[in-house]
Amino acid sequence: MKNKAGKFKKLILFLLCLVPAAVSIFFLPEAGSEEYRDVYSSYAGSLELYYDDYLDGSYYTEFEIIDPGKPDSYKVGYGVPSGIKDKAVISEEKGVLHATGTGSAIVSFDGKIYSVTVKPAPISMFLMIGQSNMYGSEGSEARSVVNKNGTAYSTFGRSSTMTKDNAAQFVPSALSGNNSVVSYVGTKQLLKKSPVNSLTQAGEGKIGLDSAFAERWHSLTGDKVWLVNAAHTGKAIKKWVRGAKEYNEAVALFKAAQQVMKKEIAAGHYVLKDYGYFWFHGCSDRDNTASSYAQDFLSMHKGLKQDLMFDINSDGTADTLRFCNVIMPRAGKEGSVAYRTGKYKDSTAAKYPESFYDLEMRGQRVALYWLVNNPEFKDINLVCNIGDNWVTMPDGSDGVKEYFLSKYKNGRVDYVTQKPQKEKWRCPETPADVHDTVHYNQIGYNEIGFEAALNSAYTLGRIEKPQDVKTTVKFYDWTGYRQVSKIRASIYNDSQTLVVPVVSPVYESKNVSYGLSPNLSYSYYDLKASLGTEGGFLTSTGADENAAVKVVGKAEKQKGQNAFCWVGTVYGLQQKTENPYMPNKLRVIKGEGTSVKNSVHNNAVYRVAESITLKANRKWTIEWTGNICENTEKDNSFVMFSEGFNVRDSYGKEKKYIKFNYNAKDKTVSIIIGYGERKPIVCDVTKAVKDVTQAHTFRLYNQLLPDGTNVVKINVDKKFICEVPELNAVDFAFNYIGAKENEISNYKINRICVYEDCYCDILGHSYYVSKNKDHPEDKGRYTYRCTCGYFYRSDKK
Repeated sequence: MKNKAGKFKKLILFLLCLVPAAVSIFFLPEAGSEEYRDVYSSYAGSLELYYDDYLDGSYYTEFEIIDPGKPDSYKVGYGVPSGIKDKAVISEEKGVLHATGTGSAIVSFDGKIYSVTVKPAPISMFLMIGQSNMYGSEGSEARSVVNKNGTAYSTFGRSSTMTKDNAAQFVPSALSGNNSVVSYVGTKQLLKKSPVNSLTQAGEGKIGLDSAFAERWHSLTGDKVWLVNAAHTGKAIKKWVRGAKEYNEAVALFKAAQQVMKKEIAAGHYVLKDYGYFWFHGCSDRDNTASSYAQDFLSMHKGLKQDLMFDINSDGTADTLRFCNVIMPRAGKEGSVAYRTGKYKDSTAAKYPESFYDLEMRGQRVALYWLVNNPEFKDINLVCNIGDNWVTMPDGSDGVKEYFLSKYKNGRVDYVTQKPQKEKWRCPETPADVHDTVHYNQIGYNEIGFEAALNSAYTLGRIEKPQDVKTTVKFYDWTGYRQVSKIRASIYNDSQTLVVPVVSPVYESKNVSYGLSPNLSYSYYDLKASLGTEGGFLTSTGADENAAVKVVGKAEKQKGQNAFCWVGTVYGLQQKTENPYMPNKLRVIKGEGTSVKNSVHNNAVYRVAESITLKANRKWTIEWTGNICENTEKDNSFVMFSEGFNVRDSYGKEKKYIKFNYNAKDKTVSIIIGYGERKPIVCDVTKAVKDVTQAHTFRLYNQLLPDGTNVVKINVDKKFICEVPELNAVDFAFNYIGAKENEISNYKINRICVYEDCYCDILGHSYYVSKNKDHPEDKGRYTYRCTCGYFYRSDKK
């Protein structure tokens, strides 16, 4: 920019010489003093700036720094000795005025004199964590929103490089000035790809929501903002619990940033305003349960609040993260597997039919809605769920087109991007325009950043909420788009009883409460009725437009969670699935020697209709009761479970199987587990099974350990026998019961049950209970069996 201030300065000096009362031309009055009016006939007033503000040509045509001022603030940066003040209050950088210290200065703008006061800048500091969509995985830096210089600071701990030990190398030792390119520990290399000014005009941008969030937060609150992004792609919630790898890296990165912020505040550069973290995570946990996800999240949340406590203002008081603001993930996978249980199929002729599956209330989405709606967790808020709108519904309606046209009337976005976009860069019209994979593209990230900043400002009370917006509540079922007005009565968990409330606008979520009839309970949004009761209501209160769900019918049954049971009969096996909404029937494979009597197959080969996969990261139990053999003088063996098994194949080709073997000569009993082409696993159970002709209860189960690992064990008659380490960290699947060569008949197997996502340590326990209060000695024997938290009683015959 052409600077004509030199001539102007000469004119001012000449005029000063003509004024007898004027002070020496070699003396400048203290910046901001009343002497301006006497010394400078062209004094026009005062101007207030914040530290690190820039004044570009939009404010003036010509300028000159008359007095750069004597700063009250101090230098910050790696290797800078303490006690050294900043060089100037106002400096010139590439033809632009820059507030480089706090205090007062004198500047002329277009021939008029101004006193300039620079104050410590209000700043917010946020930790950004989660998965790939928080990291920024598919987009364009060029299309990211540009921030004005000096308003937004970025620290990006690239997950491919960052470790707990080198995290401090990603943190600049100062937020502005020469030391902003030097890390907190004195290195430069890891700052080169992600400099602190990435989100501003001086930077190159960043993929993800960071830049849009920063721009909107600054425009709404006036705060400068420092975003410390420690997200990791593809890491499930187990990796974020307190003490896990990703958790430790995020803590290390943010602690290094805290040290820099503390120095900046002590130097007089900034005043901390808001201090918290944002969570955008979930796709890797789409098959997790809501309760498991919520507990792991709370482990992380409580840990962060404890581990990141910090006396950031050096006032003797430890501050903690003041909030967690949640950005709701999509289900994140095409398909129609519903929350927790069962497979539900749906079809549509819509242009983008798979998109509405993103709304499914899988475990992670249920857990997050439960957390943000729950008044118990006052510091966990929902600030964005607009991704729930960006789908093509089964009826063909397009939420993407509707959203963008309602916001950008001319069909083009109106914000400034890092690099100018061509005219054809229009508003999205289909879900593929916003997220063609599980990741959003940059235009999607921009909108999410804007929305999260706006609702955060409302939630934290930084700006006044609009008065003309009505609060509404809608109850959705497991699909995430079908509204619920009534459900059948149930006392157990399954996706048919899932009722999730969604509040709009989201910043009012904590102001809505929910009431239940006395016979109903509401755990992780499974609406359950007490056994034997009928009817009832779930209602919302506190909204302008509330909603209600009516429970119809009588709750008559209870079950174990995801239980499959088959019971032995006189002629073979019959199915007894305890969960009637989880049918997994037996198919009879007829073969030579098979006979049918009373509709039950004898000497039959049974096959499970649908393959069952028991995951290593979930609890599960396979329990069976029966006699190993009828004749102790003959060898006896049979295959009980088998995945990928062909009745004509040999056992050696089996992918996965459980085989029982009795050796008549040695009188030994073993359980043999085959897994792929590996050497079979043999567990000797001879000592536990003293009489093979009597019924025994066996249990193969997966136990989860506190560190997130698992161990597979075998029990016989409630006693621990052995571990099966070969099955640790692998999924165990099967789809057969029995094989023609070694069929299962009623005298061998009395019962087989499979419990997914649980294991029970008291299966088969029996108790004596008095039948008659008046005659305590009159006792009958009953069996109480645990099925994942539920108990039922049956008379033992």
